Amino acid sequence: MSAVTPRRLPRLWWLGAAVLVLLAISVLRVVTGAEDLASSGTVHATLIALVPIMLAGLGGLWSERAGVVNIGLEGMMILGTWFGAWGALEFGPWWGIVIGIAGGAAGGLLHAVATVGFGVDHIISGVAINILAPGITRFLSREIFATQTGGGITQSPRVESVGHVDFPFLSGGEVFGWASPDTFGWIADRGWFLVSDLCAVASGVTSNVSWATLLALALVPGTVYLLWRTPFGLRVRSCGEHPVAADSLGVNVYRMKYAAVIISGGMAGFGGAFIAIEQTGIYREAQTQGRGFIGRLVAAETLQVRQLCNR
Repeated sequence: MSAVTPRRLPRLWWLGAAVLVLLAISVLRVVTGAEDLASSGTVHATLIALVPIMLAGLGGLWSERAGVVNIGLEGMMILGTWFGAWGALEFGPWWGIVIGIAGGAAGGLLHAVATVGFGVDHIISGVAINILAPGITRFLSREIFATQTGGGITQSPRVESVGHVDFPFLSGGEVFGWASPDTFGWIADRGWFLVSDLCAVASGVTSNVSWATLLALALVPGTVYLLWRTPFGLRVRSCGEHPVAADSLGVNVYRMKYAAVIISGGMAGFGGAFIAIEQTGIYREAQTQGRGFIGRLVAAETLQVRQLCNR
């Protein structure tokens, strides 16, 4: 039997913590009779609320790994909400997602030009973007949304969602027009201790799931693979950890930093577009509510935890 290496211990801790949380929820459900505590609806709502923060956190991770502090994630997310809603109104919801990402990436480019190109303090540049973004979106809303039916200076008309999916045989999806069984839902309705709660959680993440949510979740392993399993990711991380050494090996430090910060802004813009298109179905002023700041904090804490685990 192989011994557990120190690198594998953190993964086991996270798995153990997840099991303990689910066990605590099961006990509370039985004791209090609050059946909605671990229902698929609760889990689904939690997932929808999690995605924008997760995307902002991924954006912060890209920027931090390149050695650039991105306080401006909130402003880039605000740009994503406006451009995502505008793109969805003009060209459809999927184009809204793409244009929202482009809006956030534009904010990332501005941050990169200021910090990497001109050496402006990272905090000052980020704060400036957070101040500029609401002003830019207010001006654009006055010029565009205020002239449309249902829109105004602080909001857009309603926008369409990208669509949702149920996983066949797991949560009752369709296969060539045939309604497959809802396995997770059936077990969740039985009320069995722990097992039903686990299936309720599984049902919440496999039923009525937005395609945009699936795309956002796929970016997590995609980011891990790109940053830690590809030459491009190695160059980005080396530019953040030791840019002089990276430059001596022929890595274009400026190009790598620019790329990482623009990707960071694009992630935040995706989070903003998700809020406008999937969460609320409308753009409203200040609807990000600090999610960009929370995401940046999550990214910073994740890096600290990883550094502690690697010691």
